[in-house]
Amino acid sequence: MFRIKNGKSGFNRRTQDDMRRICFLAGDIGRSGGTERATAVIASALVDRGFDVSILSFSRGLQAYFPLHPKVHLLSMHMEGHSANLSDVRIWFRLHKFLRQHAFNVVIDADTILSWYSIPAAWCTGTKVISWEHFHFRINMGDIFQRFRRAAGRRIAANFAKVVVTLTERDRQQYIEHLTCRAPLIAIPNPKTIPHERRANLEAKVVLAAGRLASEKGFDLLLEAWARVQPLNLCWRLHIVGSGQDEHMLKSRAQALHIAEIVDFIPHSDAMVEHYVAASIFVCSSRFEGFGLVLVEAKSFGLPVVSFDCDCGPSAIVRDGIDGVLVPKEDVVWLARSLRSLMEDDQRRQKYGQSAYEDRRFDLENIVQAWEQVILQA
Repeated sequence: MFRIKNGKSGFNRRTQDDMRRICFLAGDIGRSGGTERATAVIASALVDRGFDVSILSFSRGLQAYFPLHPKVHLLSMHMEGHSANLSDVRIWFRLHKFLRQHAFNVVIDADTILSWYSIPAAWCTGTKVISWEHFHFRINMGDIFQRFRRAAGRRIAANFAKVVVTLTERDRQQYIEHLTCRAPLIAIPNPKTIPHERRANLEAKVVLAAGRLASEKGFDLLLEAWARVQPLNLCWRLHIVGSGQDEHMLKSRAQALHIAEIVDFIPHSDAMVEHYVAASIFVCSSRFEGFGLVLVEAKSFGLPVVSFDCDCGPSAIVRDGIDGVLVPKEDVVWLARSLRSLMEDDQRRQKYGQSAYEDRRFDLENIVQAWEQVILQA
C-alpha cells in the first residue's frame, strides 16, 4: 500500500496496481535524440519493475530508434501531414478520446511542450499528467508557434500537472523563481543509457566530442580552442562525432584555422562505445544544455571531462577538480588552457578518470527508483 498526498485531507491509500498503467507521450519515439533515448531507457526499466508501459507518439512512432523492452507498447496518433499550427483542436480531441479509451493511470510528457496538449486532453479522463522537462527553463527553441506552445506548456504544467520533473536542481529553482508553481517539482537526472563493462585506458592521444552539428553544441568554439591548443600538442587529435546542418561550415572553419589535418569529423554513430574507449578526454563546448547525457556516458567509461559551465547540466554532472574541469561558458581561451593542461598531465588525467568511473549518481537503478516513487505518488 502507498500513501498518496491529498491537498485537503492529508493522505489517501492507494494500491500499487492503481498506478501501474502508464503512457509516455512523445512527438515521435522513432527519432534519434537524447529525449527519445532517455524515454526508451526509463520506459524499459519501468517494465522490469512491473509497470504496464506504452509510448504514444503524435506522428509515426510505431518503431523506436533506440532499443526497447519487448513489452513496451508502441502507439501512434498518426498526425503525419497535419500542420501543427492548424491541428491543436484536432489533437486535443483525439488525445482526449485516446485517454478515455485506454484508461491510463499516468501520462508522462517527454517534453514540456506536450503539456500544452496532454493536460487539457486529460480533463475528465481520470488520467494524471507528469510533465518531464528535457531542456531547461531558459531554452525555448523552434518557430514562434513552437515557442509559444512550450512557454504555455510550462505554465500549464506548473499549475496543473501532478508533478513537474526537471533534470537538474538548478532548473528546478528556475521554475520556482519564474513561475507560480502549484505542482510539486522534483529534479531527477537522466541515467546512463549505454550498458557496458568497458573502460578507456586514457593512453590514446584523442580528445572526443559528440553531438548534433548545430550551433547550440558550440563546435565552432571548440575548433577555435583546438587551434590554440595544437601548436604545443601536435600528436593529439580531436574527434567530433555527429551529424547535422553545420557540418560544411565546421569543416570550412577547421580549414581556415589550419587544423583540418588534426580534426576528424565522424558521422553520427550507433557504435559510440568504441569512440569512448578510444579517447582520453571528453570535451563539451555547448552554448546551452538541458542536461548533457553525453557527459554521463563519457564518465561511465572513465573519461575525464572538460566542459563549458553553461546554465544547466554540466555542473550537475561534472565535479570540478574531481572528475573534470568546468570552464566559464563560451570562454575559448580558458577552454584551450584547460584542455592543454589535462592533455599534458597524465597523472591528473588518470585521477579524474578514476573518479568519473566510480561516480554512481547516474546508475539506472537509482534513477528508475526515483521515477517509480514519483509515479506511484502522483
